[in-house]
Amino acid sequence: MRNIFINFFLLAFIIALFSNFSYAELSDQEIEIEVNVSENYSTYLIKWKVYVDVNYYYPAGSEFKISLPKDYEIISVKDDFEDVEFKISNSSLIVYNRRNVYHGDNYRFYITIKQNYNPIYYNNSFYFKSFYSSIPMKINLPEWTTNIKILSGKNYTIKSNSIFTSYPIFISFSGKDIEEEEIKLKLENINIEIPKQYGEKLLPILERIEKNYWSKFEEIFSRDGEKINFNLVKNEKEDWICYYHKNSIYCSVEILFYDEDYLTKTILHEVTHHFISHTLGNGLAPWLEEGIAEKIAREFYNFTKDEMDKNKIIKECFSVLTHEFWSSWACEKFNNCNITYYSDNSCISDYGLHNLRYIFSLDIVNKTLDLEDIKEISKFFHEHNISISASSENKDSIAVFLIYLFGKDYEEIKNYKINFDNFSKVKEMCDLYNNTMEKIKSYSEKLPSNIFRDLNYVLENSLNIIFNGYFDDAEIEINEAIKRVESVKITAEKVKEDIGNIEKSLRSCYYSTAYPLILIANQSYNEGELNKSIEYINEALKEKEIMDERINNIKAKIENLKYSFLNMIFSDRIKMIENDFKNCKIERAETGIEEIEKKFEIIILSIIISVFSTLLILFYFVFRIKSKFKSFNK
Repeated sequence: MRNIFINFFLLAFIIALFSNFSYAELSDQEIEIEVNVSENYSTYLIKWKVYVDVNYYYPAGSEFKISLPKDYEIISVKDDFEDVEFKISNSSLIVYNRRNVYHGDNYRFYITIKQNYNPIYYNNSFYFKSFYSSIPMKINLPEWTTNIKILSGKNYTIKSNSIFTSYPIFISFSGKDIEEEEIKLKLENINIEIPKQYGEKLLPILERIEKNYWSKFEEIFSRDGEKINFNLVKNEKEDWICYYHKNSIYCSVEILFYDEDYLTKTILHEVTHHFISHTLGNGLAPWLEEGIAEKIAREFYNFTKDEMDKNKIIKECFSVLTHEFWSSWACEKFNNCNITYYSDNSCISDYGLHNLRYIFSLDIVNKTLDLEDIKEISKFFHEHNISISASSENKDSIAVFLIYLFGKDYEEIKNYKINFDNFSKVKEMCDLYNNTMEKIKSYSEKLPSNIFRDLNYVLENSLNIIFNGYFDDAEIEINEAIKRVESVKITAEKVKEDIGNIEKSLRSCYYSTAYPLILIANQSYNEGELNKSIEYINEALKEKEIMDERINNIKAKIENLKYSFLNMIFSDRIKMIENDFKNCKIERAETGIEEIEKKFEIIILSIIISVFSTLLILFYFVFRIKSKFKSFNK
């Protein structure tokens, strides 16, 4: 009886020991993964090395469990020698070891799974993604292996089930190149260049975007859209599916792994960047530009589904927001500084810095701007010829100021820890600009607004400088413009006064040549051409001076004629000349005077000749008489 009790106790202990080791999760085992990449499917060979702590073992028939991917197909399950027993339960694969596994043994499962229609795209940085990834990140395998991150040749420690475990990961792959034959198609607004094999999925989406959404973009951004190119390329960067650069959208082939909704929303996001580039410029703070692009894409397409709970992440991860969180993004985009954001916050490791940036930037824009606000910003930039360049400074301050000008809830943005130390300076500069424009407006009520046209160009340039963050330069330009505004005002008032005075003095038929010049001077003044107006005023004055001299000359000559003996000879003619002069027939009066003067000259000449002739005759008779007198005396 005693031996039976001992045997029963030993059996119970073995059963208890077996039960303690009858189940094992993938997360606490050392594994190797070989990923065989092909065009239509991916085959994963999971080499699962069963590791046993000292003093323990896995009895034959122990269960080992691994979550299965979506749309899977089990190819085979083996150990080092032959197939092993397995079953599928609740989307999990459970395999059983064929023999006892003790500490120090090298027991492995070889599990080959084909995941249909889920190509994983590979690049030289050992960067993998797939359709079933929860979100495009550096989580490089489908969601059923989210506890594994790929780093070639390195051990990578991750947190899984509250246990930190180190996995050595090794990757092998084979791939098929994209077909060289390409589709080259020119739509009205989109030039498409993609591998032919992907046209069936992409072309309808691109055509629908042009037909249904292009005009909406043009309305929001207050301009006709420039043509854009769409290209499909092999992935050469981490953390991107598509990106926009110089009138072109470049999408990785892996975008094809996503459904139509996500694909459409993503391309609309990049088209938004295209319109932002041509309307607002290439230098917006990344958080504002990406937030606007994501907002417009989602609202245009009514895209609401997300792989991640954004509200939960926002609530959980607000603590990661710092000035450096946002500044490092601008540095990375514009390559203009060396700020790097480091954080030991679990949000960074759980969700990725890239995703957090986009989630929070969309949240900011959703809370501060609507589509009508974005439309007003675009209209303002278009009308004032403003474009923010990539080299602009104080990007965060400018972005916040735009929200301040056009948004509804400026105070909300303070919670996001964005650095806008220079916000007061940009506000001060814009107030200075507005005050100067108000001064011009008040002057324009009395003076033609076109007079300040050149100054408006100068001030708009200063406004462009302000929105590029160069506040000191803008202040200099605006202050110079203020001086010029006062100077132009004084000049314009003087010109207007001169025009009025001269115009009054020319209200006579005598100034038929000068008066049109002063009218042109007045027209130039009304058109804002002060320099031309001054030129015509001077010409009119010269003409008036010439005419005044003629008038005075005619008056003097008429007076001389009237009070000379010629009046007895030419009284009727002089009266006619005087009448012509009074009727502003200047040329006829001058001609009449010239005629009298010529006749007077003829009369004088005749008199001189007559006197001379008389003297000659007289001299002749005197000489004859004298000669006869001498002859008589002899």
